[in-house]
Amino acid sequence: MNLLIKFMYNGSNFNGYQIQPNKRTIQQELEEKLSIIFNGQVKIFASGRTDAGVHALNQYANFKVDKLKYSVKELTYRLNKILPNDIYVKSIKKVTDDFNARFSAKAKVYDYYLTRNIKNRVFCDKQIYVFPFDIDLKKINEIKKYFIGEKSFMNFTSKKEDQNDFKRIIYSITTSLIDDETIRIRLKGNGFMMYQVRMIVANIINYAASRITKEEILNKLESKERNITSLCFPPDGLYLYDVKY
Repeated sequence: MNLLIKFMYNGSNFNGYQIQPNKRTIQQELEEKLSIIFNGQVKIFASGRTDAGVHALNQYANFKVDKLKYSVKELTYRLNKILPNDIYVKSIKKVTDDFNARFSAKAKVYDYYLTRNIKNRVFCDKQIYVFPFDIDLKKINEIKKYFIGEKSFMNFTSKKEDQNDFKRIIYSITTSLIDDETIRIRLKGNGFMMYQVRMIVANIINYAASRITKEEILNKLESKERNITSLCFPPDGLYLYDVKY
């Protein structure tokens, strides 16, 4: 039986999603608790790995078991009861045997939140990135179009090598004002590499704050040689918003 978990987490106190020796991770917490419930080792397969400090509003992982002792509703309840407070399972459902949370995904959506109000860090520390500079929203709309489409993002990722030659498709980049001081940038693409979202957003926002030029960004995008951008926002404001299947 193949089961799909939909869950959310606050990544502030985790060393990322993937299991690492002697470190607290989301995968480790979920596998440990599922193994307790099923009285045997359970291995989960997520839609992708998030880095240390990155949050998720809608993350997905599938796992297989021989037999289900409870309804999926009761399983969800029992799992949430023993999980720590910074992970919450929204739902569990049965899926086809060939479904894989990673390889069945058609698109991923990430949100990055930043605020210009430094006082917000009192209550929003590790949840929203504080960028205390004036931002021209028109300049965001002007520069973001250069990142949309299928491109090589080799200078916007820390990944050392890639079987797809660092090519990814970004379908859309949208900007929303949450309030007078807080901005959300949403990126939808067929997949994102390590630090890619954080590097793209950092370049967009620094351009909108007149801290870098358009030419600096275009040179990175159009270069045929590896020259990774030095601009990368912290994980604080990054959320995996959803995965499209």
